[in-house]
Amino acid sequence: MLRGGQAWIRHYGDSRQHPVNRRMHLLGLPLTAFGLLTLLWALNIPVDTGTVPLHLNAGLMVVMAAVVYAFLLSPFLAIPFSLGALLAILAVDWLANQGLALAPSGAALMLAGWLLLARGHRAEGNRPDWSGWIQHLPVGLVWLLARGFDRWRLPW
Repeated sequence: MLRGGQAWIRHYGDSRQHPVNRRMHLLGLPLTAFGLLTLLWALNIPVDTGTVPLHLNAGLMVVMAAVVYAFLLSPFLAIPFSLGALLAILAVDWLANQGLALAPSGAALMLAGWLLLARGHRAEGNRPDWSGWIQHLPVGLVWLLARGFDRWRLPW
């Protein structure tokens, strides 16, 4: 059975109650997401159009899929999610234009983020579910936005 977006977001938060775990997720989720974007930005997928050589950016495609997924979770929270995604894209593109080695930098950022997340789950007393991390990452980012909206008593 497919859960509704709010149910996914609430379920995500239910297993992240310990204050240390919440702080680690506040830092680790964006760091992991930015690391993944940076790593994937280095992957250009050549497409043969027959006339014009076209290269699709893997990072951009994943961000677009994450924005669609965020919209399915919560159309209202997808708006700030999309703005954050746009800022991340602009930042990674700027870093790429500066000549930064994106693949190793992205891998290092992802590892640092995962270590923070693992530390948070250790404080919580539960094990992270690494098998579903690709689905949990956008849910977690939307959950962070929902927590901010809840803190300011804004509906989402």
